[in-house]
Amino acid sequence: MTRICAHAGFDQTIPNSLESLELAVLRGYDSVEFDINRYREKLILAHDIEERFETEAPPLLADGLALLKNRGIAVNCDIKDPSMALETSALVKQFGMEEAAFFTGEITPEFKKPTDYKFFLNADNPCLDLPARVSLAEAKKLAAFFRKSKNSNFLGYNFDYLALETEAMEFFLKENIPFILWTVDDETLIPAYIDKNIWGLTTNNARFALAYRNSGDRGKTQA
Repeated sequence: MTRICAHAGFDQTIPNSLESLELAVLRGYDSVEFDINRYREKLILAHDIEERFETEAPPLLADGLALLKNRGIAVNCDIKDPSMALETSALVKQFGMEEAAFFTGEITPEFKKPTDYKFFLNADNPCLDLPARVSLAEAKKLAAFFRKSKNSNFLGYNFDYLALETEAMEFFLKENIPFILWTVDDETLIPAYIDKNIWGLTTNNARFALAYRNSGDRGKTQA
């Protein structure tokens, strides 16, 4: 069953706000994504550092984790700079959320041993050296790389849905390589991805995606 991940700013909420995290819990999404940045030596929830932070304090990562702890929702930590990964991991552990959190974004993981965090590797990560479009040939290489990794916390891949060619996606599904597609908002596309039972779908249109996944209409779309 495809996991529905509410993208920062889902359902027209304010991106990276504590209010949006609370709403993600109340609406029953499987996971919620937030962007992690640094401002004045603190880890915050923000995609970019904005001028308004001079007068309006940004939400802290710690506050977001405290709100989501023991709420039955997974957390997609989108790291905006590799230097923040270990500090973020330490906070995740502090709040006892190691099993609920996974990392995406700008990370530089070790592949020969477990990392301090679970992660889905972004297809544009420099370590993969991939072209803008992921073809079947690249998919086969990624599958081999995933299987050869000794890192048990390497959960799969995170793709911009526009970058993953259809044959590549079908190969990952056939080979049971977990992957997330982001950011899929089009209501003409969401059902087909859910019907294929991809591992995860990140979307701003989370309410529609969850309603479709839980409806009796599943499986009626064309592949």
